[in-house]
Parts: sequence; structure tokens; C-alpha cells
Amino acid sequence: MTWFEKSILKYIILFLLVFFVGRLIFLVYNYYDVLEVPFSEILLVFVNGIRMDVSALSYFSPIVLLLLYLYYISQKRFILISLKVLMGIIFYLYFSIVIAELPIYNEWQTKLNSKAISYLANMSEVWRTATWGQIMATFTIVPFLTFLSVFLSHKYFRKLSNIRVSYWRSSIVLFLALGFGFVGARGGFYQIPLSVSGVFFSSNRTINFATTNSFWSLGYGYYKESRYDDKHKYKFFTEQKVEEILKDYQSSSDSTISILKTKNPNIILVLFESWSGDLVDTLDQSYGIMSNWRAIRKESLNFSRCYATGRHSEEGMLAVFAGYPSLASSYLMGFTDKNAQLPTITKQLATRNYQQSFFFGGDLGYANIKSFFFQNPFYKINDEMDFPSDYEKGKLGYHDNALYSEMFKETKVSKQPFFIGGFTTSTHTPYDVPLEQKKKYTQEENGYMNSAYFADSCLGDFYNKCKAETWFENTLFIFVSDHSHPTPIKRGYCSPEDHRIVFMLAGGALKDEFRGKDISKIVSQIDIPKTVLNQLRYPTDDFIYSRDVLDSAYIPFAYFSDKTCQGTISEDGSARYSLIDEKISINKMGEKADSTIAISKALLQKSYTQFQNY
Repeated sequence: MTWFEKSILKYIILFLLVFFVGRLIFLVYNYYDVLEVPFSEILLVFVNGIRMDVSALSYFSPIVLLLLYLYYISQKRFILISLKVLMGIIFYLYFSIVIAELPIYNEWQTKLNSKAISYLANMSEVWRTATWGQIMATFTIVPFLTFLSVFLSHKYFRKLSNIRVSYWRSSIVLFLALGFGFVGARGGFYQIPLSVSGVFFSSNRTINFATTNSFWSLGYGYYKESRYDDKHKYKFFTEQKVEEILKDYQSSSDSTISILKTKNPNIILVLFESWSGDLVDTLDQSYGIMSNWRAIRKESLNFSRCYATGRHSEEGMLAVFAGYPSLASSYLMGFTDKNAQLPTITKQLATRNYQQSFFFGGDLGYANIKSFFFQNPFYKINDEMDFPSDYEKGKLGYHDNALYSEMFKETKVSKQPFFIGGFTTSTHTPYDVPLEQKKKYTQEENGYMNSAYFADSCLGDFYNKCKAETWFENTLFIFVSDHSHPTPIKRGYCSPEDHRIVFMLAGGALKDEFRGKDISKIVSQIDIPKTVLNQLRYPTDDFIYSRDVLDSAYIPFAYFSDKTCQGTISEDGSARYSLIDEKISINKMGEKADSTIAISKALLQKSYTQFQNY
């Protein structure tokens, strides 16, 4: 092994050791939060954190590897000095971040982020609020740890003298190392790149944040902010005008239709991946692929004109759990410290001691979704890493039959009242569902249609098993899609029907007079939290965008948006507004288009402003 190859290994080991120390400091400082955590789980902090540590050091690797390579082939002393100075700067910055985020986590329950750093603009206030211990730590511990790290690097990378250089071999090694560095930076050979929550594994918040790499976490936050933080984006009106526009839209009464037999039912929520509204009615009539859904609908309360707020799973999750609308080109889910501040159904249920769990057959690390669920009061959160390996697995994760099996097992051990949530995978590409004989549809949507047929059969099996249980009569099922999906009908892009999804309330807790009923008025996906919580007599004032669709004052209206447009659907028709051209691009409601689009603009402006201020 050449000096160059040994130095690459030393570089990796040195940085992993430095990151280990930073993680240990965080745990020791917050020891009180982890006193009841098993020691084996604490050890997993260091194991699970390696993936993010490797990703962090991979971002530095191009310049470090290049300097090592240049020094190896030239043996010029100034190159070695430059390398050690660079590493000293990196060590100093890292330990500064580690020490700075200790009081920040203690106060905000989040690691160092751009919002906290923005307070450095007022240094006098920083010094006034800092304790002497924090000041001393900054000026003693950080330099001390930096010195130790630099000392190790000095021992690791000694001056060369007249060694034989293998130019071809070292060049090949450099090329391969840079390639592996790219793979390491994205988190390894995974289908989904690494996100902050990609290393989360515990129900203990402090354990999860200890697992993250301080360097990586801060850099990821700045990357997100650089993409989405535009203070002038979506400023259509004054703040006062926004409230005026939304006043009638958000109006409510003290009268809502009671549809449940009990105020504290068990709740099973199934979030369907990509189930379009067309799938369960228009296409089902033509192809008969959703027979189980059809059977359940005959004894349920169906909302046939429900519309998704966005196009992505993370947007659908925030809508269903928090009543939060799509932010067009921005994604609140990606910001761990921001999504933690949202009111949610599960936070409300926790006040009545619901035992809550969530299951997903895929990787919750996608789009930072795991962070959202781990910051909600679930006692159990299982994704593909927690499912038994004897289930058949597809490329994206475990199929719906495995998901429902795990959810059904949970009903056997959960203390009532319980909340069990599940997010399906089978109707997502690559549609590799285990069907023995697949039906033939149009080539473009053959996979989606076959997977829907499979998903429907899995749902039917699950629901029928639940009906045989004693707890079924006290259980409310909430069936809803995360977003819609293109089908053989080929709805127009950004059209209302392109966003229509399924939403249905079922189960024994539903009053008899509402079974088999269909509510055909326009409702929005973001209205689900307030609608459900009002039935349970929970306070809902924090859900400022959500409305009760069963309230007598409810105004039928749905809003959706994506990166290029936003749309509105009301009883007067629909309209689409181009966020690029800043004008109405499609008008199917005549002269009322301007006033109706104004509501969607106000919703986008208010929610985006809130997103920035979190």
C-alpha cells in the first residue's frame, strides 16, 4: 500500500474520530434526556451516524484528496502545510458548530440552523444572552479540541523524503476515491439520497438528533434555504388584505353534523399512494378493478369531490395530518425545525392518551418525512427497516399486503383508544406488485392499473379482517390519497380533475344513517384535520388553513398548487393561475375567476410567509 493510499484511509479514520467526539459531546451535554434510553440504543447513535459522517467528509474529499495526491507526486512542503491548515480550519468550524448548538438544542430542541446564525447580526444581544459557561466553552473547548485534531493530523501526515512514486497507480486511486466520494456524499448506493431524518431510528428526539452530523445538518439546512427562502416570493397583497380575503373563506358556525357514535373511537388512517379520484369511479366502472373499494363504499361516508393540495407525498402528509396547504415551489417537510412546529391530529389525540403508531413499507427517509413523524407522539414508527424480512419485497419497499399485515398485528397489541396510521407503496413506480396474472391496459398506464388492482385486493382483505374484531364497532377508518396520478383518461396538467383524490370515512364508529352516503360537494385535502377533530370535540383553532366540511357555514372550495401554477375549484367552476406568467391561464368560472383566484393567492401568501417565519 502506497503512502497516498494509507493517507486516504487515515483521512477517513481521522474525520470519523472527530465526528465521534462531537456526537459524544452532544450526548453528554444532554444526558438528562437520555437517562431512560437503553445503553444499546445509545451505542446505535454512533453506528447509525456513520452514514451521515461519511457523507459529510465526502464533501471535503475532493480538495483533501487532491492536496494529498499533489503532495505525494511532488513532495513539496508547502502543499502539506496547506493541507494541514485546511484541515485545521475544518476542525475549528466543526467544533464551533458542535459547541454552539448545545444551548440552542436545549432551548429550541433543534440543532444549529440558519435562523439561529442570523441572530449573529446582533452580536451585543448574543453576548448578553450567553452564559459565562457558554462563553468559556467557546474560547477554551473549541480551541483545545481543534488543537488535538490538528496534532493528530500532524502525526498522521508526516513529511516525505525521497520515496518512490507510482504515478499511474496513484492517479487511478485518486479517480476511484473521487468516485466513491460522490457516492458517499449522497449517502451510499441507495435509491433515495440522504436527508436529515435518514439516520433517525429512535422514539427519543435527543437520540435522533445526536445521530445527525452537525456539519451535514447545517449545510443541508442552508441548501434548502438557498432554494426556497425568497422574501419577495408570493407577495400578492398586503397582510391586511390577505386577512380580508380569507375572512369569509374561513368562516365557521357552532353547528356541525355529528356522524360518529362515540367521541373517542379508535382511528385507523390509511394514506394511499397515488390513488386518483378517477381510479375508484370512472375507471372502476370501465375495468372493474376496485371491487373491494366499491364494497366498502356501500357502508361508508364517501367524499367524491375531494382534491389534493399538491403533487407530492410529503405535501399530502402535511395536508392530512396538519391541514397545511402546498407551498408551490417550496417544501416545508424538508425543514426539520419547521415541520416540528405544525399542529397535527396526532398531537391532539395524545392529549387523550391515544396509543399511536405508524407504518410504511418503504423508506421514511425520503423527503425528510421521517423527521415529521418522529416529532409527533407516536410510540412506534416502522418503515422497511423494521418489517420482518420474510415478506416479499419490491424495489421501493414492502408491498401493501405486508403493510396491512403489520397494521393488523398492531391492533392486537395496542391499548384502546388507538391511532394506527399506514402509508401504502404498491401504487408507486416501479409497480412491481406480486400479481400472478396481470391484466392488460394501455401500455403507458398498465403498471399503475395493475398495481391498483393489487392494492384494492390488499385493502379488502385488511378491512374484512378488521370487521371480524370486537374493536371494529368503536373504530373510525380514514381512507385518503396523498395525491392524484395520471390515468388512461389523461386529465389536463394542473386541471382540477388532475388533483381529484379519494377520501372516505368508514368503520363501526360511523352512525348508521351515514352509511352508503356520498357527499358530492367540493372539499379539500387540508380540511381533513379540522373535520375529524371537530367530530371528536377537540380544539382546532391552531389549524388555521383547515375547515370543517360538515360545518353548516362551510364554503365548497379547494386549492392546489405546484411549481408553475395554482388552481381553484368552487361551485362556480375552476380557474388556473400561472405563477410564471402571473396571470389567469384557464378560466372556467367567468367573471368570478378574479375573486376566487384571490383566495388561492391569499392562502399561498399566508402559508408561505408562515413557512419563512417558522
